[in-house]
Amino acid sequence: MVYKNQKKYYEKGFYKKYFMLTAFLISVMVLFTACGIPVFERTEERNDSQVSGECPSSNDFHMPLEREEVTETAPKTGCFAPGFTLRDLEGNDWSLKDSCGQSLLVIFWKTSCSQCIEDLKLLEELHTSEQRIDVIAINVREEQEIVQSFVQEKGYSFQILLDSGGEVFEQYLLENVPVTFAINSRGEITFIQSGPMGKENLEMLRRSVLDLMELYPIIK
Repeated sequence: MVYKNQKKYYEKGFYKKYFMLTAFLISVMVLFTACGIPVFERTEERNDSQVSGECPSSNDFHMPLEREEVTETAPKTGCFAPGFTLRDLEGNDWSLKDSCGQSLLVIFWKTSCSQCIEDLKLLEELHTSEQRIDVIAINVREEQEIVQSFVQEKGYSFQILLDSGGEVFEQYLLENVPVTFAINSRGEITFIQSGPMGKENLEMLRRSVLDLMELYPIIK
């Protein structure tokens, strides 16, 4: 009889504690909800290449990115270069994906930019002396006639592309010119030069795009 009474007592105490704990948890949930704090946070699947600060995967090599993707983060060293297609001065389409396996120096420029003209002069010298690198000069938001006349006067022998509407300029999240990208044969951006490069930075670009930085470091 004593044992049964003790059992009822313990069962009563257990249920009492259970209901008290339940009431406490409900009170906490109500308080969190009132304060705008999520109690259960839903985890959604995401594409890692869309996370700020991360690079697209190798599957995205030289492939065009959607506008909402490229606005999250600008291309940076170690990332694969976002793809694009532009027309040259003859009206032919040129796509970055077609240059797979080739080392590139891609410069954004304008005819009205004196620093750009200095950089183009250096790139012309490199283009004629270094057969392993192709130079791609993307003119930004200028009329074709102006660019064509300027190129004929200067006698540039490298590829000239027209970004008349500035779409690629905006895709790469650029604000000023000149900006030069070194893109190696795997499609990775190895060096970014914002502003005038000069001979020293041109050598940095050359060595980085050919993956020579570790083998032949620049001695200052």
